[in-house]
This record gives sequence, structure tokens and C-alpha cells, in this order.
Amino acid sequence: MTFGLASIAALVLVVRSPVGWLLVGALGVGSVLLAVKSSPNVAQVVLAFMAVQLSLSVFSRGDYLFTESTGVGPSDVAQMAEALLRPYWFWGIVCGATSVAVLMMGMRSFLRATPSG
Repeated sequence: MTFGLASIAALVLVVRSPVGWLLVGALGVGSVLLAVKSSPNVAQVVLAFMAVQLSLSVFSRGDYLFTESTGVGPSDVAQMAEALLRPYWFWGIVCGATSVAVLMMGMRSFLRATPSG
């Protein structure tokens, strides 16, 4: 439920493109419906699956984490570098490391909470 509501809040506050509205909206509404209509076990497994997919998506184009320009403008990490006064590759490392750390903490938490029998 929290993930769904946070997605809907991000949709309203941050998302600006039609594709973003469609995808984030579907993810948010789907997550809320899953929380309301399914069992806690099913909701937890689906949420864990989505979390792994979102976390690993950072690495589907890992080279982008270390790119200064996209060809049309500065990359996300270059914009972070401009705003936060470190080189773009530093922020690429921070983004990648944060994604791995969150994935590992989430997996650990999920496996501890899941009954082993």
C-alpha cells in the first residue's frame, strides 16, 4: 500500500511525460489494488519482484551511470555533478552502489520475514 501511494504521489508531484503518467500510474494503482485485494503473502512476493526489477534496471544501461552527456543534453549524473559539486562519475558510483545496497538490504529483510518451512 505504501509503495502504491508513494508512486501515486510521485506521479502527481514529479512525473511530466505521458508515458511516465501511464507507467507510474499503472504501477501505483496496481500496487494499491494488490494491497487491498490480495493476501499479504501474494502482495509481499509481488512487491519483492518489483523491487528487484526496479533495482536492477539501474544496471540495464550501466554505461549511462558514467556518461557525461546524452547527445541532447547532460546526463542525470552530470546534472547531479553540477548541482552537488562532485564529478559525474562519482555520482554514477553513488547511484550504482546505492542500488546494490538497497537491493541487498531488501533481500535480507524479505528472506528474514519469509517463513522457511
